[in-house]
Amino acid sequence: MRSLLFITIAFAIAFLQFSGPAANNEESVLVLAAEYQSLLKEIESKNGPTSLEPLADFQNRFSTRLSEVEELSDDEFRKFEIRMRGFLVNREEVVFVKPDPRFFRKLAKDKGLPADIAFFDLLIKVRPDGVWSAYTQPQTDYSGCTLYGTGKPTELYGLLVSFKEEYPTAYVQMVDDELDYVINALTTGTCACEGLPSAIKEFELFIEKYPDAEITPRLRGRQSDADEKSKIRPFCISG
Repeated sequence: MRSLLFITIAFAIAFLQFSGPAANNEESVLVLAAEYQSLLKEIESKNGPTSLEPLADFQNRFSTRLSEVEELSDDEFRKFEIRMRGFLVNREEVVFVKPDPRFFRKLAKDKGLPADIAFFDLLIKVRPDGVWSAYTQPQTDYSGCTLYGTGKPTELYGLLVSFKEEYPTAYVQMVDDELDYVINALTTGTCACEGLPSAIKEFELFIEKYPDAEITPRLRGRQSDADEKSKIRPFCISG
């Protein structure tokens, strides 16, 4: 009888281990959103300046769990949106959970440190609407062409590098990600919104402004090599 009871208890423990919070993905992302909500209220109630980076870092914490956000029921998703005040949340066609740069720029000026103010001033230049980069022209819900020739990719590269130099330990992952995106647009991007001369102009602008940058030799190749030029699709329609 005792052995049967022991087996029953052991089975119940095993069941709880496999059916608890780790298995309930919908509950876990809602709990994470509640953690964000609590931290935001705590920061808003503080008198002195404090770092906002722990709030912004929720973008990174949700980046590997977007499928769980997508699978929330409608009621749960509404709760999620409410809890994630200050973040842009979407799951139609494309799923994202991103900080709203305008919300956070205001919060940074009210409650943040100099690094917070500088970062969100930068982010609003890089992603004015919080979703699309300033050098991308949206064409579908999830893709767009690159606005070469405007000087915007070159300008944002410089601003991101300058931020890293001035605040080397602040918002490291987010800044590195944005820098990777703009470097990829310059060095491997092929979908140009305008004609080939717009791309060549952008490469020339970058080479002139940053002759010693690590990526400059690659842009010289794209600027002059016929094979490299042929890879660029003028008046490109993405998707």
